[in-house]
Amino acid sequence: MRTLRKGGILVSNARLAVKDEYNQVFTEPLPGFLSDLFGITVDDYDVIKGTENRKIIIRKDSPILAGKEIPPYGWVEALSAIDAETLAFHKGEWLEGKSAITRRRYGRGEAIYVGTFLSSDLAVLIVRDFIIKGLIKPVTRLRDAEVEIVMREGKDFCLLFVINHADRPKKIKMPLQRSFTVESFNGKISETDILTINLEADDVKVYILR
Repeated sequence: MRTLRKGGILVSNARLAVKDEYNQVFTEPLPGFLSDLFGITVDDYDVIKGTENRKIIIRKDSPILAGKEIPPYGWVEALSAIDAETLAFHKGEWLEGKSAITRRRYGRGEAIYVGTFLSSDLAVLIVRDFIIKGLIKPVTRLRDAEVEIVMREGKDFCLLFVINHADRPKKIKMPLQRSFTVESFNGKISETDILTINLEADDVKVYILR
């Protein structure tokens, strides 16, 4: 949890920490051993049927999804905010008025618990809000929906994955956050703040950034 203490953001959806590494269900209230981290317990839950009229109402001053009404997806949980701030409430059915999304400060970071499953659209909206508010910084700004860019950070280096999901070749210019020493797995090393990459159809490139 050192990353959180230093300013990281942890977002979880429902059904967190149900079982341990031996596939045994925890006897403690969910989210089990992570209750203290998120400052909550799950009081109750329900499965969503497609015909139900449920919503999650987000507070207007929430750091994510401010003022929105979003449909829950697949599963809903009523949260008890023991040491956390409630950002959203359930609307509709018997969970009405119960906490649906919470946030707990953790050092310089924060742990956010979303009491439903995250659809792809909802996850995109949350990440977009984090970026707009400057809470997280994207690896790069590349306006090409067919090219996926993922970075994994180590102690003194980063791994950059560039994936072309298109069925045709692409050439991209990718500005980086700063100047890096970039090493590819074919042994090429350069120092730059802009990567120019030729991708074949369904291609994957991996780079080491230092």
